[in-house]
Amino acid sequence: MQGMGKPVNPEKTVPSQPTSPRPMCSEKTTEFMGKREDQGREDVLESRADFRLDGEHEECVKIGFDRVVDGAWFNFSIFAGDKSWVAGVELATASGPQRGSLGSGGVALRASTPATPRCNLLLNHAHTRRFSAGLLTPRRTRGYRPPSVSTTIKGPESSNLPGEVPVFLGDWLGRRALLTPDKVALIDATDGNRPITYRQWNQAANRSAQLLRTLGAGKGDRVAILAHNCVEFLDVWFACGKLGAILQTLNWRLAPRELVELIRDAGPKVLVHGPEFVDQIRGLRVAGLGSVTRLALDADARAFPDDCCHDERDGLGDAAPPPVELDWDDPWVLCYTGGTTGLPKGAILTHGNITWNAVNTVVSWGLTPDDVTVLNAPLFHTGGLNVFTAPLVQIGGTSIVCRRFEPDQVFDLIREAGLTIFFGVPTMFQALQQHPRWHSADFSRLRLVISGGAPCPPTVYERFWERGIAFKSGYGLTEAGPNTFWLPDEDVRRKAGSVGFPLFHIDVKIVDGEGRACGPDEVGELLIRGPHVCAGYWKRPEETAHAIRDGWLHTGDLARRDAEGYHFIVGRLKDVIISGGENIYPAEVESVLAAHPAVAEVALISVPDDRWGETPLAVVVSRPDKKVEAEELITFGSLRLARYKLPRRIVLVDVLPRTAAGKIDKAELKKVHGGP
Repeated sequence: MQGMGKPVNPEKTVPSQPTSPRPMCSEKTTEFMGKREDQGREDVLESRADFRLDGEHEECVKIGFDRVVDGAWFNFSIFAGDKSWVAGVELATASGPQRGSLGSGGVALRASTPATPRCNLLLNHAHTRRFSAGLLTPRRTRGYRPPSVSTTIKGPESSNLPGEVPVFLGDWLGRRALLTPDKVALIDATDGNRPITYRQWNQAANRSAQLLRTLGAGKGDRVAILAHNCVEFLDVWFACGKLGAILQTLNWRLAPRELVELIRDAGPKVLVHGPEFVDQIRGLRVAGLGSVTRLALDADARAFPDDCCHDERDGLGDAAPPPVELDWDDPWVLCYTGGTTGLPKGAILTHGNITWNAVNTVVSWGLTPDDVTVLNAPLFHTGGLNVFTAPLVQIGGTSIVCRRFEPDQVFDLIREAGLTIFFGVPTMFQALQQHPRWHSADFSRLRLVISGGAPCPPTVYERFWERGIAFKSGYGLTEAGPNTFWLPDEDVRRKAGSVGFPLFHIDVKIVDGEGRACGPDEVGELLIRGPHVCAGYWKRPEETAHAIRDGWLHTGDLARRDAEGYHFIVGRLKDVIISGGENIYPAEVESVLAAHPAVAEVALISVPDDRWGETPLAVVVSRPDKKVEAEELITFGSLRLARYKLPRRIVLVDVLPRTAAGKIDKAELKKVHGGP
């Protein structure tokens, strides 16, 4: 949408003007033409005007439309400061002026007829907090230069009373751009470390939202995405928040058949795809999913000639889409679990879930606007979305967007970009520690390094501690947060392996098989309760009812709490090996064996045994520069474990199989090595 006049550049300083009053809609009035969009409903006309007060006077903007329908939405971005701004509105139609209700967040208007040949919308802006009966009470402001605030003029369907501020939960970037517009939000490592401010990111997400709207995506509609990490992925995520749409993250490690089933399950309106996945997208048409609207992130990598391109958003302007009334319980993301049996389940992460996870993380982990992290965990996973990315948006920090994990790149960013916080999985930390640059790297600015996704070998902790970093493990799962615990820095060595205490707005308990609370150091199932717990599983009511009972999420994970209240994760309930009536927890045995200097990875599984019912078997990967011997490893373990916990057999392999979520695939190991 292009205006007939030229809007004032918000980046230029506007000097104070003479003090004589200027009439409304003087020669500085700017006229913009609306753009008609047919979306299967009455014509919706939208336009945008950027402007500011020029000193101490009132300013008004005249927006001309060729046609206005009853209850149309009008959006404007108003550059304002750290104080409230309100707008007085008059809609001039062929049948006379129609006045709207005044409010700091919007105005409800209704034209006298469903369509008028031509009408003008007049906005009289002034710096004020005081108004009465819909009439503006201006106050002069000498030399005041206001930055950006968003004001929305809403149709008559609005339930807001005059003067009431509408609350739109989904527009995170819009809110953050008001608070710290020039703060660097993202650094695009895929594009020469290009910095992106919160204002720029918000504008980009607005354009993406407008494009998704033209493709039919609105509140409650699913928008699927199959792409590697990139800034555009984040644009689409936060665009969905603005629209009330639901982002369906697709794991690019899944087999084509699995992708087809997940897309059928969610029924997305739009399927966004990165350039690396053109072949997979083409395969969907063969599978009968050709009717889904496809949106290519790269114009040179369309799956089909009729694919839409994300670049088309650039012609739609930077204005926010019409705001959508949302509730905390409205879904924002379908994020899939990393299960090893059957298709992954789609955990429904609501606006409330993502918000409360961010609140808990900022408050309990002590994040600040000065924090900088590297985002190289895959964005199809809750770790990429919610460990640091969303919390840093809330507090106004910075994320460096990387396509994937590359050790050299991480060391470059530690040296050059001032990383302060870092999340990864154990294999990432092992790769860093085995890299030639490990010993020369300067970690002095890294204040928080946390591992998740799988049990972490003790040697990884120790090598970080030797470098002066209070390395620790967290605990979380797709269905809850994922951030749930925090271990204070002063306890990382004294309580090695502990995940610490629940975060600020989270309750946890450990129960036995009968649901009774366990005592100190008794192992039981971990239950979690809090506003960060997901709403359930997409289209799986029975599994939802089984997992969430009486407000408690039954995690299926085993844990214990010591006498001081520190929590330790023991393993998965389904992985427990019962040998001769004794419980063997694989995570405990794996942790001990992984401490051997020649061991890179280890997985403990059960195999049938005529005498004991089942016994443990260890599948081990040696380090590249060393080779572990089975007998040597048994001896090593016997000094640290009870005899019944020791593996009866050790199998040496080159690599461990992994699930699409990157976890060790113990079901596959059991198939290969004779497990039940």
